[in-house]
Amino acid sequence: MRYYIAYLFTLTLYSPVLALAAETFITAPTMDVTVKAALTLPVCNINVKQEILLPYAYPEQFAAGGIFSALGPTDYSGGDIYTPFNITLTNCGSETAPIPRTLRLTLDGSSEVVDGVFETIYSTQDEAYRSTNLGVVIFNTDSASARNVLLNEIILTNQTATDSEQVFHFAARFQKVDTGEEVVAGAYRAYISVTAAYE
Repeated sequence: MRYYIAYLFTLTLYSPVLALAAETFITAPTMDVTVKAALTLPVCNINVKQEILLPYAYPEQFAAGGIFSALGPTDYSGGDIYTPFNITLTNCGSETAPIPRTLRLTLDGSSEVVDGVFETIYSTQDEAYRSTNLGVVIFNTDSASARNVLLNEIILTNQTATDSEQVFHFAARFQKVDTGEEVVAGAYRAYISVTAAYE
């Protein structure tokens, strides 16, 4: 396929009556374009607690030898440093003939400070600023091994869209980001959004 772009080149010398004009054609290279599309069913109703509180933690727990110090964004140890929570899907639609589909459940919102770690906002009375050394990690705990939701897509294949309730289990905890900085005591927040769709 050839594309032509015509343009006018004008060179004006000191005399306003003298001008040169030229028309040039540019040939665009040919290319193959592959387009992939997926039919997405209407979005499900998503129910999740509006506020999920993490257990109190102390700065010394993030220092060398503390309970958080050796944990990376992919490490799930269980225990009382996590807050479990559920995401419930309802009214995802029903089909007259069951068709195997792929369910994608996505958590995003706060930008990532490092791979797998949601950014937090550290709040004071006068200001709010981004924390450079403390974030939040969220794990999907439905499978045999818990998976970080930012590093592993939650994709369920061979699912049938249904109006019935579907419950997914998660756990969240703090994550130290910069090992060279101390963690400052205070109130931290992370903002997360949830999207679910059958394809």
